[in-house]
Amino acid sequence: MAGKKLCLSLSKESIRSEILKRLNGQSEIERVKKSLKIKKELLALEEFKLAETVMFYVSKDGEVDTILMIKDTLRMGKRVAVPISKVEKKELIASQILDLEKELTKGPYGILQPKSEYVRPVPIEEIDLVIVPGVAFDKTGRRLGRGAGYYDRFLKKFPKDIPFIGLAFDFQVVENLPTHSHDIPVQRLLVA
Repeated sequence: MAGKKLCLSLSKESIRSEILKRLNGQSEIERVKKSLKIKKELLALEEFKLAETVMFYVSKDGEVDTILMIKDTLRMGKRVAVPISKVEKKELIASQILDLEKELTKGPYGILQPKSEYVRPVPIEEIDLVIVPGVAFDKTGRRLGRGAGYYDRFLKKFPKDIPFIGLAFDFQVVENLPTHSHDIPVQRLLVA
């Protein structure tokens, strides 16, 4: 099942549903093994090496694990930002994180984000690289999120030269995703 390509005619909702099922069905051992491979690729990228401030999503529900990536990036002395969901405005803000264990709490949608006393907003113009989540991606970098549009609205604010990198397991990559004009693609996709 994991190796099957999803049909091109599927709607965003059916692709999302199928991929989320596969994410939740993947073994933890497989998830960790593939996440470590993706982490190694990310840390070797020139875009990553040159970046002083990296924005990561905080992984949940079987996604590519970004926690170890964040810890390694902090250990390297780079500045790390993670998103805070502002539900009332349906937007994200970037906030600097210094200590994952101490500073994060469950936010909207069950995603970890900085506790109110640790919010340190990072202006978009200070972010050099964005690691973007996605439920599914296609080979051209188009992405399918969880459906609320937070990341598309957020990424639209960045200058064109800031790299957006998606992280995915092989079964999250489909031939072609249905997209809308407001959907923002990633320039690079790391897959294991």
